[in-house]
Amino acid sequence: MFCIKCGRQAEAENFCRKCFLEKRKLFEVDNFSIDVCSSCGKTSKDIDAALMENIVSGNRIVSCDAKKKEVGNRLYMNVVCRGFIKPLKGVVEQKSTMIIFLKKMKCENCVKLLGGYYEAVFQVRGEKSEIIMKKL
Repeated sequence: MFCIKCGRQAEAENFCRKCFLEKRKLFEVDNFSIDVCSSCGKTSKDIDAALMENIVSGNRIVSCDAKKKEVGNRLYMNVVCRGFIKPLKGVVEQKSTMIIFLKKMKCENCVKLLGGYYEAVFQVRGEKSEIIMKKL
């Protein structure tokens, strides 16, 4: 069998490997945003976990690597995944670039600290606990 698009040896669905991979993707990933505290740097989600949640695939993915580069309020992610696309034989590698938008905000703890809010728990025990509570 020959590829119906380019004439090379066909591997899957009457297409060669190159032509088949032009129309089928191993995975897709969309841009998304994450809240980041401008004081302490705490994020609302783990960035790597959020990335894995946003990878959409109907194929079997064996491994994923991501390289991060922060520019301003954006985090550019170069994602490289390896896996299998049926009916192709062998591992397929796909590269994709996505953007994570970093929304600056203040986390709950930093808001409390900036407002002068302090929290404490008092435990009063013993025979004279009523007298101590009155003095407090």
